Amino acid sequence: MFKNKWIVSILFTILLSFSGYGNTKTQTVSEMIESTGISSSPNIKAKIKIFRDDSNHMTCEEIPEEVFQKTVFPYYPGAYNGTLWMDIAIKKSDEFNRQPFTIYIGMDYCDFQEAYIYSDDSWQPLKSKTFMSAITSNPLIPIIRDMYGKKDYLNIRIKMTSSRGDPVNVKIIPNSELFRSITISLSKLYLSYGIGICLFFILLIVGILLKDPAYILLAISSLFHILRAMDAKDVIPILLWNNETKLPPSGKLEYIIDGLGILSVSFCVHYFSFIDRIKGSISKLLIAIIELSIIKTLLLVTIDSQVTLFTSCITISIVQNGLLIYTLINNIRKNNAENKNVFLCWITVFVISTFLRILLLSRNLFYLPIPENIRPNEMISSNLGFLLLYVPPLYIIGRRFNIRYQYVQKEYQNLEIKFLNRSKLEKLTDTVSTPIADLASSVLNSACILSKLNFSAVNAEYIELIKRESSKINDLLVAVRILEGAEEIKKTPILLLNFFNSCMKTIRRVASERGCIASLTTAIANDTIISADPRILQLLFIITPTAIISLSKTNTKISVYIEEEEDNLFIMTIANRFESDELDSPQSISKALNETSYFDFINELSKNYGGSVEIHPLKESCRMKFKFHFDKIEDTADIKIVLDKTTFEISDNSQRLFKDMEKQKVVEKGKEESEMKPLQIEDAPNLTLKSKEEEKTQSEIKDIFDQFDFSTREKEIATLIMEGKSDKEIAFELNISPQTVATHNKKIFKKTGVHSRVELINKVR
Repeated sequence: MFKNKWIVSILFTILLSFSGYGNTKTQTVSEMIESTGISSSPNIKAKIKIFRDDSNHMTCEEIPEEVFQKTVFPYYPGAYNGTLWMDIAIKKSDEFNRQPFTIYIGMDYCDFQEAYIYSDDSWQPLKSKTFMSAITSNPLIPIIRDMYGKKDYLNIRIKMTSSRGDPVNVKIIPNSELFRSITISLSKLYLSYGIGICLFFILLIVGILLKDPAYILLAISSLFHILRAMDAKDVIPILLWNNETKLPPSGKLEYIIDGLGILSVSFCVHYFSFIDRIKGSISKLLIAIIELSIIKTLLLVTIDSQVTLFTSCITISIVQNGLLIYTLINNIRKNNAENKNVFLCWITVFVISTFLRILLLSRNLFYLPIPENIRPNEMISSNLGFLLLYVPPLYIIGRRFNIRYQYVQKEYQNLEIKFLNRSKLEKLTDTVSTPIADLASSVLNSACILSKLNFSAVNAEYIELIKRESSKINDLLVAVRILEGAEEIKKTPILLLNFFNSCMKTIRRVASERGCIASLTTAIANDTIISADPRILQLLFIITPTAIISLSKTNTKISVYIEEEEDNLFIMTIANRFESDELDSPQSISKALNETSYFDFINELSKNYGGSVEIHPLKESCRMKFKFHFDKIEDTADIKIVLDKTTFEISDNSQRLFKDMEKQKVVEKGKEESEMKPLQIEDAPNLTLKSKEEEKTQSEIKDIFDQFDFSTREKEIATLIMEGKSDKEIAFELNISPQTVATHNKKIFKKTGVHSRVELINKVR
């Protein structure tokens, strides 16, 4: 934060010398007047005498004039519990004809004030409130020529009570200069209040946003600082003039606010997030500060003597400040450079505050005067102390936010780069996926043409396998492109019941391969037409049911029910029994389906039609509901209706393959016409040509193994080798060790005259 911390600390100490921070009063109106160079007029003569009534029983009429004594102003009465009387005699002057004047009693702190004027041979209470209100609580007594009458002197007595015994100053000032001075000074004062309140809200908002109690406590401390300054200027509460409030609560209120401020800062030092604190030592010091605050509260309740109360509260505040200073110094070595600078600012403020409290205590108890020419501008020093307390933590937060902002900017730039790279990758993916889809279409078309020729049953199965797998490749590529936004979703009129019946062919065949029966029940009208993309629809209607079938218990019934509800909501319900007992929760079922066949992928794809799934595990079965929102078409006069499902768009290079394809009837405008039949996807378990070939030659492989002198275990291992399994997989399946498998491998290789797995597979085949 600063380059040379100690030089800056010393500089702040000099600037804050005799600072008002920690002083129970900041700047009085008399100090405002002196700061602007206003002094009493030399043409006005006045005699001022002082009398202190320690018994506090005498009235204005009872006090003889001879007890008053001359004194020098500012007058330092010291702390006292009695009443201070001031007798002012002002000689008549021509100055009063030219402009009105005001008697101002400048005093740092006053519990109670009354004014009396000698008129008609008696002392009469002065009722005027001409210059009172929120400007100042000190007596402002207007002087006009009519008040003299025929007398040459105007006699005024002022009664005041000040438990602290702060210095008293008397000035007779022209009204114009007084108002100008007060206006300028109060403008500065309220400006400083405004800045303080803004800092309070900033600290509070930062604390709430960061959820950091330290900043909230710091905000509370700043609020107490502002309230104490306002109380010192009598903004809250305003001391009323002439007996309307005999004992204003500002004295005790000031001690309370001061104590709460110190306590808030103490908690803040303990909880501040950027302090690497030693919890044990700081906790003990914090407990001591809390105990002192409790003692101060008890004193405020129990002690009646204002002098004792003042002395006790100031002494406790000095001790609390000392503990805070010790805590900060003890932790300054254990923090980084930024935190050390914050601590230095705080230490500076509390050291000066402690010094000023000691000075205040000494001055008022031991009559220690402070020369007028060395008294600083307390408003500037007090505000500077306030800023040193509450701005550095905000600087730390601002700096950290700036670092985080720079980090976020870098992350954003990295994301931009990743996005550009992803865009390039998507273009490359699009470039590659399109020809792959075309090639899959060509393979599928070729398989369809080959299916018209006469082949053996085995070859026919291979052709069907090619058709199924190439169709699946094409459909999944289309789905990926749709999810990535590379391809738009088509809106094609589809005769839903016919379309779903076509999908059921694949579902039934997959179920029969597992020894199950798939039944379809519908509650949809035969002429229900929806607008959807048939490529997505066939994935939704085929892959999900077949995935469920693959996990179902063998030789059981799988029922599929599709219905239509209100608001174009279509529900496909599948009921089955799972083979594994572990599939007893929606989470486990969803995970198993995803591992089997793209369940999450299909769910994401179904969101294009508001898709959702509900899984209800029952006692011995499971019911799954798949919900979709399709656009239903009511007017079918001018549309073509797809009677069967479509798998892909035919590429230009594949058009020539369809010369001898079958024709299929479609409905258009109520007439029958012929159109190229869309190719059908016949989805099946995830088999490859290799695995199909292996399935057909298992018996042949066993016959070959019988030609060699294999043991039963060697036959098992050789069979698993032919299935492409590793030694670890074989060991796991046969419940033997991998070393045992390796030993058997050597025997198998020796008996067959080969040296590796590859040679064994090639020889057997």
